[in-house]
Amino acid sequence: MPTEPNPITLFQVVHRAVEVCDPGGDDSDLADLLVRFEDADEPVSAILDGLELRMAEAAGALDPESEIPSLQMAAAVATYLGHRRDELEDDPEQI
Repeated sequence: MPTEPNPITLFQVVHRAVEVCDPGGDDSDLADLLVRFEDADEPVSAILDGLELRMAEAAGALDPESEIPSLQMAAAVATYLGHRRDELEDDPEQI
């Protein structure tokens, strides 16, 4: 019986950021962002030093001109939640 919870993965952080930025699940750009991270099962705590860059690169690949506000916001929220994993389950308004 494990005593420690499973570490929060990068995918979980990105998934929550997408949920916060697109509660209805209608934004295809955010769906594309989520697909980019669907196999990112590494603990987010292990990649904190490069998290901001990794999120910026993913957002930049999907939105090179930074013209899609929801995508830029989701990348920022994912970066924030990576550092504040204790807020992962907070209400979207609080995040």
